Amino acid sequence: MNQRTGETLKTLRRIAQILVHTLLWSMAFLGATSVVMAILAHSMGISLILFRTGSMEPSIPAGSMTITTEVDAEQINVGDVLTVQTPDMNMPVTHRVIAVNDPETVRDLLHQGHTYWTTDGERDWQHKLTFGTTGTDSRADVERELTVEDVKAGHVAVVEMQGDANDSPDSRPYVVSTAQATMAHIPGIAPFVAQLSNPRVLMLIAIVASLLVAWAFWPRTEGSERKPPEQVNPATEDARA
Repeated sequence: MNQRTGETLKTLRRIAQILVHTLLWSMAFLGATSVVMAILAHSMGISLILFRTGSMEPSIPAGSMTITTEVDAEQINVGDVLTVQTPDMNMPVTHRVIAVNDPETVRDLLHQGHTYWTTDGERDWQHKLTFGTTGTDSRADVERELTVEDVKAGHVAVVEMQGDANDSPDSRPYVVSTAQATMAHIPGIAPFVAQLSNPRVLMLIAIVASLLVAWAFWPRTEGSERKPPEQVNPATEDARA
């Protein structure tokens, strides 16, 4: 192996080490970010919402991820972008608030004997659905009938919403005790974040991370770092002769 080839191999080895360390630090950053988000979600009610539709364009484009924080009913104002559960609890909806506690809307709901999900009731029901422990319970067991006192005391808010890109308001109002208010959004990142919940992707990331860690910390033998051959000085050889 000549000197030029040895220098080339050293350069390639340095580049590989830089790439490996960059990937390791990137994965460490993602891991730390996940831990921080978990702590914030538990302590401050912060969560991430992924947008698959364009109902809030141009304010929030499809494919965006929003960062939301939990707010109480009395903190909700017109103009807020809220994420609430649909009455059938199939999926959340994120639209802009166009009215709060409109007297006519509240009167109609009271006349209908409208019921709503309390925050604790909703969480309890979601927990039961997740772990398959609903048993003989029904949604009625965790619902509460709307009263004037609840609205006046600020325990609940009757919220009407509409997507910025929609021509008409949502088909019915939402009665909420809490909601997720949008703080900020990151365009175009939702597909990437959604893939992170794919078990196959998570397994692939774990395998790649393990291989990178093993490669980075694998003990090097003395022969793996060959020294270039020493340059012989002709004058010195002549003197020895």
